[in-house]
Amino acid sequence: MTDLSLTSRIVRYGVAGLVATAIYFAAVVLLVEGAHVAPVRAAVVATMIVIVSSYVVNRVFVFETNRPHTSAFARFVAASLLGIALNGGLMHLATRVLGWPYIAGAALATAVVPPLNFIVNYFWAFRATYD
Repeated sequence: MTDLSLTSRIVRYGVAGLVATAIYFAAVVLLVEGAHVAPVRAAVVATMIVIVSSYVVNRVFVFETNRPHTSAFARFVAASLLGIALNGGLMHLATRVLGWPYIAGAALATAVVPPLNFIVNYFWAFRATYD
């Protein structure tokens, strides 16, 4: 394993996020346009693809852990679900409770969710195991 600085890990996490976004959009377009899958179903399948591909990228490129896959993947999925729930909750708070425009809600969610996901993944999902 490489001994990366926290700053390097954060930068790599950002790159991994951009890759995940590209994979998501490519999967949605390919499923809708190429396979004629309904858009909502395509979005769900694309999200599942992104969770798996993001796990691999984060494990190898960002966090480089020795934690067994069964443990790390389960924790990564839990962290991802937490992020999805938090994203929805923040959008609800911003748009329905505070009456903000949806773009402000998206900005709030973007400012909160990815950093929190990094922290959860760094300190929990991919935390190294010691013998």
